[in-house]
Amino acid sequence: DIEQTFEDIMKILKATVAPSANEAIKKVERAYRLICKELMQS
Repeated sequence: DIEQTFEDIMKILKATVAPSANEAIKKVERAYRLICKELMQS
């Protein structure tokens, strides 16, 4: 389930205090939105 996978990734990233984690969170959220948009259109 894509939603569960997304939530798992976000939990891991939010638990990470590395400065790069914020950057990764933004990228994951953007990718997730794009995937959802694609799924809605298909």
